[in-house]
Amino acid sequence: MNENVMKFLEFEGKSIHFLAEDGAYLIAIKPICEVLGVDYSNEIKKIEESEFLSEYSSENTIVSYDGELQKMVCLPEWILYGWLFKIESDAPGLLDFKRECFDILFNNPTIQSTAVKFF
Repeated sequence: MNENVMKFLEFEGKSIHFLAEDGAYLIAIKPICEVLGVDYSNEIKKIEESEFLSEYSSENTIVSYDGELQKMVCLPEWILYGWLFKIESDAPGLLDFKRECFDILFNNPTIQSTAVKFF
């Protein structure tokens, strides 16, 4: 069954919409760039130039801040964290957001059980 549901998460008091599609989460890049204060055009260029990231990026219709539907470049959640760690900027909030991502990854039971196998 093709589940295509819009949801959102809150960061810094702003909603970042994403799609739940066939058991995966697709998260729009533009709202994250806006919340973090990083240059969207520059980040899209980096994604397009990355052999790895470009393979997983897609354009999807997502709700924007103004409540309108817009086509936006998205990455699957499991790829998104890697992209976030690559962002180089002095933008306020970016470091806190990266810490939050590390916390999410560290506290993920799947990752914890996999890490045990390596040691």
